[in-house]
Amino acid sequence: MGRIGQLVRWGLVPAWAKDPSIGAKLINARAETVESKPSFRSSFARHRCLIPASGFYEWKVVSEHGKVRRQPYYVRPAEGDGLFAFAGLLVRWRSGIGEDLVTACIITTEANALMAPIHDRMPVILQPADYAAWLGAQAKAEDLKALLKPLPEDLMERYRVSRRMSNARNEGEECMVPWSWDLLSQFLRQTCFQATTAAYRPKRTSEIRSVAVRLRPEASLPCNFPVGAASSLRLLTPISRRGRHSYTTSDRS
Repeated sequence: MGRIGQLVRWGLVPAWAKDPSIGAKLINARAETVESKPSFRSSFARHRCLIPASGFYEWKVVSEHGKVRRQPYYVRPAEGDGLFAFAGLLVRWRSGIGEDLVTACIITTEANALMAPIHDRMPVILQPADYAAWLGAQAKAEDLKALLKPLPEDLMERYRVSRRMSNARNEGEECMVPWSWDLLSQFLRQTCFQATTAAYRPKRTSEIRSVAVRLRPEASLPCNFPVGAASSLRLLTPISRRGRHSYTTSDRS
């Protein structure tokens, strides 16, 4: 059979598993032990795959004002519009009633210099020249293991994004937009607003960071105008203040 593309479920369910719920614990396989772990060794020997991705998120543990929180970052190819190819494993699981379920997991390795300040692990990302070797049916285990290494950092880029994306209910391109207070101030200037408190930074991380802006006379803005250029902004909501039209929004980033 030739190479095919298919939709599969993330979280490897080994053929010998009695229940598919085990897949929730097998979303990643470590490159150092993938050849020997019972859950992965059969797939590593016979059922390898490439998992395309425009990028991925990783969280950095940071401490602010005595509190620990997780700051998300988005990581993507350096050229911006390219795709990563994660080294993955596949397996087909069959239930007692004959139901087939195809699942997959991603192989991880030690972090490169770009990722190390954020996390000590990263996905194995293969380069185009290695695709054939990874998918080859006659590949030797030692040759495959040699491919499970960190991607050179100059082929990747990372940037901070809003903490909104840490909530699984928030999806879409807005989650991938770079976030910083400087970018927010720039956005407000570019959209004909006069920022009155754009430089505000809370003393406590639990505080809602608020930005109040006053609409300039020459600008127009409909109610509930969605701000897509700044991912951390909610919908702007008009408020009345002594006859002036003001808009306020908040962010928990």
